[in-house]
Amino acid sequence: MYNENLIKITNDALDYINIILKKYSKNKINLRIFVKYPYTIKAEVNLIYCYSGEELKNDFQINYENFILFIENNSIDALKDSIIDYEIKNNKKKLSIKSPNIKKNILLNNKTKLEQVRYVFDTEIAKMLFSHGGTVEVINLQDNGILLIKFGGNCYGCGMVDITLTQGIEKIIKAKFPEIKKIEDITEHHLGLDPFH
Repeated sequence: MYNENLIKITNDALDYINIILKKYSKNKINLRIFVKYPYTIKAEVNLIYCYSGEELKNDFQINYENFILFIENNSIDALKDSIIDYEIKNNKKKLSIKSPNIKKNILLNNKTKLEQVRYVFDTEIAKMLFSHGGTVEVINLQDNGILLIKFGGNCYGCGMVDITLTQGIEKIIKAKFPEIKKIEDITEHHLGLDPFH
């Protein structure tokens, strides 16, 4: 089931991998792939050499002619539809991995609404604020539909924070979670080191 849709390795990438692995032909070596920090803004794919016996017992495996690709069990859903390709960039040969789902949310039934909201903040809103050196933290989602947040970084004491909240954050959150009636900023901006710059 996973073989067809999980990870595709292009022919060019396969040729390159086989050339590299031939250098280790005296020792049986495979590859192992996993995702660090899946479904967060920090999510990244790691593809590493894996000597025989270094794989985990519950790893999923895809058998190729000259090697096995071991896939960390906890990373399977995040790695679905990934493509491992080969490219030459700046005169350097390297593998590239495109994984469209590692930062996408999988809203499982056992996830609370607060966890779902925090995911959107971590993957979408944090990225928006990061470019300006700002941060935001979800404090709580109250029963009356009011979401409490707290700004940090360059957003702490910034005079534009109200615009960021109403024109940016609220539009994103209310579009995804219409049950959230209001987003309330509880940051004490007047205590910032450089307030309202």
